[in-house]
Amino acid sequence: MTTAVIGATGRVGSEIVRGVLARGDAVAALVRDPGKARRTFGEPDGLHIRPTRLDDPRDLIEAFDGIRRVFIAMGSIGIEGVVQRIAINAAAGISSIEQVTRLSVLNTSADSLGINQRAHHSIDQFASSTAVPYSTIRPAIFSASLLAAAREVRASRTWTGLADSGRMALIDHRDVAEAGLRVLTEPGLWGAHHDLTDRSPCRGRRRCDERAWLAGQYQDGPCSR
Repeated sequence: MTTAVIGATGRVGSEIVRGVLARGDAVAALVRDPGKARRTFGEPDGLHIRPTRLDDPRDLIEAFDGIRRVFIAMGSIGIEGVVQRIAINAAAGISSIEQVTRLSVLNTSADSLGINQRAHHSIDQFASSTAVPYSTIRPAIFSASLLAAAREVRASRTWTGLADSGRMALIDHRDVAEAGLRVLTEPGLWGAHHDLTDRSPCRGRRRCDERAWLAGQYQDGPCSR
């Protein structure tokens, strides 16, 4: 069974590629930069790196030939949002495709304060109009996004986001990919939107290490709640 991944060299997309290969299934990485994909993955058995004009419906339809499942992990705004719609529309016309799973974001709605949330909601509405077999994973804020601002946060002891002074649940992109792989490969999870978040202040080694590093207090040991 072959899975196509769009956004294959990104944080989540690359983990999806590796996860599908680890299951013994074939993967077609539909990429704009095949050199970057080869540097990311090497040449493992089962991986086909296909240079693809993602803004060309005809090239996408050709790339989807023989594909059973599609995972899309791209931005929602600007040209990447347009490309997502093109890919979804192309997939809707391919009879062999059983499922399209897309990386979205938590709290999507038409009236969200966040432009990203509104854009993802719009893509969901478009997908619904095509009748493509479709599901999404909707993670909270990536911990990697907070880590990117670590020096500024450590210096100011503040970080501003949509939550203002509220509490936020962070999530590691590897955990997102694990959930995405399940949704992509388990038919019982198809056809739904899956919110990914964690109510606990610290879950598992990944989250503990990241928070300790952010605070400048990293130590090689478990994190207590």
